[in-house]
Amino acid sequence: MNIFLNELSFCGQASNKYQGAKLMSDMLKVLKILQTISNEPIATSNILWKREIGPQYSVRDYIYDRNIDQAVRNYFQIITTKGPYIEYLFGQSFNEHKCYLQNENILDVSWTSVAAAFFFDGILASLKGAPQFASETINVFCCLKGDERQEADIINLYNPDQADSFVRNFLRQNLNSWENLWHNRDALFPEITFCEEVKSQLQSSNYSPLVLRNIIRHLECMNKYMKSIRSGEIKAPNYTQMGIEASQESEITLKHYGHLRTFKCPDGKKRVFSWHSKIKGKVNLRIYFYPPDKENEHFLIGYIGRHLPVWTEK
Repeated sequence: MNIFLNELSFCGQASNKYQGAKLMSDMLKVLKILQTISNEPIATSNILWKREIGPQYSVRDYIYDRNIDQAVRNYFQIITTKGPYIEYLFGQSFNEHKCYLQNENILDVSWTSVAAAFFFDGILASLKGAPQFASETINVFCCLKGDERQEADIINLYNPDQADSFVRNFLRQNLNSWENLWHNRDALFPEITFCEEVKSQLQSSNYSPLVLRNIIRHLECMNKYMKSIRSGEIKAPNYTQMGIEASQESEITLKHYGHLRTFKCPDGKKRVFSWHSKIKGKVNLRIYFYPPDKENEHFLIGYIGRHLPVWTEK
């Protein structure tokens, strides 16, 4: 997945430096989210540094603005100065090409990141508030010399929530193995922390794509519920109401089999995981989770696997 930072979206839309810094903060969050699904550096135009964020406040001014955190400025400076530049990509690949932006007035954008997103199979990241780029897709007509024009909708992302949703959908669609699930766990489930043992549990079971989808559905419900807790939307959590079947083990089961539900967490502490969700079907699975507390602000996942022993009257 190639990412192109849309220099045309820097059109002086911020009314002051404060608003400009806020727009840039969201932009950089979008870029960092998108980089989780790309092995290539972010590309843009070599004239980006000249573009304006606000009145008399250019990209160059932002890079050298000492009121902005230096690490943040350095990250953006690398993008604007290290390349790859779309002008170079086009020069290496095409002799003649055309790309037109479809709006009230047809605009030639052949040598911009908009065209690069089409010809090099990528997506756009735009600065929020740009009138021509305030939609999730950008309609263009493109062609190479002698070819018929092609109409296309380029994916265009401009706020962090939108980018986060796009990345998670992208990862879900390409999730077909336990390796993918484990490798992309932080991007898929940012509100969940996994104990290291879960990796070997998934590896040893090697679940089918259908079972993996059920596991993912349960984890998504937990992630969404945890996000609502952290945002303050849910004041008094009830983990039986997350949209999945979940319950606590009985005290007698924990007394006899608590050691099977004890897992070492990333902070080095061992915890007894009493809560679990139930994935019923041909493969009867359980996901053991530990709710957030004073020491831990995320859901902890300690076990994903087959039904563990329980104590019964028999």
